[in-house]
Amino acid sequence: MTTVWTNGCFDILHRGHVEMLQYAKSLGKRLVVGIDSDEKVKRDKGLDRPFNTEEDRKAMLNSLIYVDEVVIFHTPQELGKYIKRFRPAYMVVGSDWKDKPIVGSRFAKEVRYFDRIGTYSTTEILEGTNNMKKKKTQPEASLREGDIREIIDQMLRTAFQDHSRQMEGHLRDIHDRILKLERKQK
Repeated sequence: MTTVWTNGCFDILHRGHVEMLQYAKSLGKRLVVGIDSDEKVKRDKGLDRPFNTEEDRKAMLNSLIYVDEVVIFHTPQELGKYIKRFRPAYMVVGSDWKDKPIVGSRFAKEVRYFDRIGTYSTTEILEGTNNMKKKKTQPEASLREGDIREIIDQMLRTAFQDHSRQMEGHLRDIHDRILKLERKQK
């Protein structure tokens, strides 16, 4: 059975993630996805990340038809051990990693690079730079604790609603693709 490996944070799933996972799955029979633990994401991306917990991110990925298994890793060393254990035929990484050292690549038969889809980026989505308007708030000095909590709650609700709408769109696209494949097989 041909195993394919990819890894990342997958903090807020977006179209770029889904298309990369679809591409990775097309290379083999089994797609294993490694995700950074919450602690690793905090170390790599800052204390305000991840937006979704590792268990939530794992559940979201496991719900996708392309993904066969999800593992959580805490360190680059643990990542390397997982890749060594699975010995993938292909390792799929973002093209921004070309000419950079890739943890565990020596355990894969071949590394394939996947080009970014448009401007999709979890960081940009969370920072509001991906065609989303930034919410203007009062200067921090004049905010009371209750106001801050209300603003944070509102921001989280808005981000969750945006993320839910994006996921619904992705799931509709996936559903349509499945229906097309089923029609072709008949």
